[in-house]
Amino acid sequence: MDTAITLLILVALLSAAILAWTGRKRFPLRIGLGNFFRRKTQVAIVVTGLLVGTAIISSSYVIQTTFQYTVRSEVFRTYDYVDEIIYTPAADGTYAPFNATVFSSLQAAPPSMPDVAGLAPRYGQPVSAFNPRSGLIEPTARLIGFDVNYELGEFVRSDGSSWNGAGLGTSEVIINRQLQSVRRCMTG
Repeated sequence: MDTAITLLILVALLSAAILAWTGRKRFPLRIGLGNFFRRKTQVAIVVTGLLVGTAIISSSYVIQTTFQYTVRSEVFRTYDYVDEIIYTPAADGTYAPFNATVFSSLQAAPPSMPDVAGLAPRYGQPVSAFNPRSGLIEPTARLIGFDVNYELGEFVRSDGSSWNGAGLGTSEVIINRQLQSVRRCMTG
């Protein structure tokens, strides 16, 4: 059962138990109502404190849920339909290139991996993009090297046509819309 539903049921049961108790025992109810009308300032301070405490607890729950959604959506946006990434950690905490024989051995083992739809070797590296026209730098770009023969899908160009990357020169790159919009902002 979901945590939110469990907490809601718990609060409802506790409230029902308190209302049933006050219905049976009239004396504590009369004392409570009498104090409510006699000490309005103290009651207002207590109620305000309870409201602030409730707001703090519920806002932390909202922030946690929002953070989980943000992280999950960023993973889907970044990796699309990729379920598994195999990498070698470097000493500085980044990704290090691994031997190409790892891909060859995985590619030779499809019968032992019935749930794997495809494999694609890639080389990813965080880089900075420099715009020579404006002299500005985008420090958070990511360079991804791929092999056209193993690519699992096609790139969609800005005109809507598909392209698998074949014929890309050694000094040419494909940039996505996000980097293209940054490049346009850099050029003015």
